[in-house]
Amino acid sequence: MNNSISIPQESRLAKFLRNRTISHSLQINALRAVSLSIGFVGSIWSSRCLGPDKLGISGMIIGTIAPLVLLVNLNQRAHYIRLYRGHATEEEKENLVTVISTFRIAVSVAVMLIAVPVLMLGHFSPQWYLALFAAIPYFFLSANVADWLLQSQDNIPAITRSLTLQAFIATSLYVLLFRPGVPAGSDLVVQCVALTIATAYGWYAAVNHRKLRLFRWEKLREIIPILAEGRWLIANGISIYIYTSLEVPLVGWLYSLNEVGIYRTSMVLVGGVGAFIGYLPILLYPRMLEWKQVGPHFLWQNQRRVLTYFALFTLCLSFFAFLLAPLVYHYIYGPSFARGAYPFAFLLSAKMMAVMNGIMDWGMLAQRKDRAVFYIMSYVAIFSLAANLIFIPHFGAMGASIINLSSETLMAILFFTSNVRALKDVPMTESEISRLKSSP
Repeated sequence: MNNSISIPQESRLAKFLRNRTISHSLQINALRAVSLSIGFVGSIWSSRCLGPDKLGISGMIIGTIAPLVLLVNLNQRAHYIRLYRGHATEEEKENLVTVISTFRIAVSVAVMLIAVPVLMLGHFSPQWYLALFAAIPYFFLSANVADWLLQSQDNIPAITRSLTLQAFIATSLYVLLFRPGVPAGSDLVVQCVALTIATAYGWYAAVNHRKLRLFRWEKLREIIPILAEGRWLIANGISIYIYTSLEVPLVGWLYSLNEVGIYRTSMVLVGGVGAFIGYLPILLYPRMLEWKQVGPHFLWQNQRRVLTYFALFTLCLSFFAFLLAPLVYHYIYGPSFARGAYPFAFLLSAKMMAVMNGIMDWGMLAQRKDRAVFYIMSYVAIFSLAANLIFIPHFGAMGASIINLSSETLMAILFFTSNVRALKDVPMTESEISRLKSSP
């Protein structure tokens, strides 16, 4: 008689839910569903109260702040994460955090000290004053968030919670304080308040009761070798700005301020939808570093699996976006913003493509192929800038959105061919063969 006790095997569903990436994904999507719903209401109400022209002023300022934030962050997020996860001791990790935060704060303050007299000497109409005043703290906060550290700690849900908190505070203030005819820049003031609280929460979650000093002047020199090692990422950041953010001020310079306001509603809506899926490459990056330890073929196999499923989802979502956007846009924003419907559909498709590109991009960064990524992004940046200069003066927001999608498509082709070509002459290791055979 067999007296052994049989222990039931864990169900596939339980294993699926216990997976760290899946559990984080479920938490993030739940929080982002709440955030999107809240932010959606706030975005619609603030846009209707401001109108296209006033919304265009905020759009131009945010578009100008983007390269200044890049000047502080230098597109080093992936590099910082690699360094943090590569350190063995907590003391080394804490020192890295101090060095990076010291550098960011110092550069931010320097940029603000230069910007203030420049703005005072500029010939701006009084309508711009409130927005320009709010731009200073908005820039500082945007440049000094704790996202890179939270990602290094595999704490993506904390990033999502901070974004949800920001959306809740901003929407609450919009609903309570905004009425038709509010002055230009009011939305930036509200965003500064919300971003202040969200940034404070992000750093609280990242520090986690440890005694970390975020600014030590003597640590500033230690950033030099770190940036030297990540120099190709700096160049990549410039390319990313050109093909993702430069189009907003270009619409204002080459077409009209009113068109910027319309285009901004499209971008805000896409940002809301993208909140559900934009985190995916970031969430996968720590896993990619682990897959890379097995081998490049194993890494690419896992990337392709994710890309295949996501491509099918992209096709379905894009189809419905083009089908329903004109009707939905008209009832949500009203006739004055109706021109933003199809730009929204194009931008949404581009955003989905950008997530796929992010998966391939972060996969190459996990292999330290920073230079190869730079070349690809440079080609796309040149194409994007040239095409925008040609099409925006004639087609405004529509031209900018089409070029955005075209740029992301070109990048996807270049990333895919680069990955396939790189693996042709690389033999698979025994570990890779074993892991690939056991993969579903």
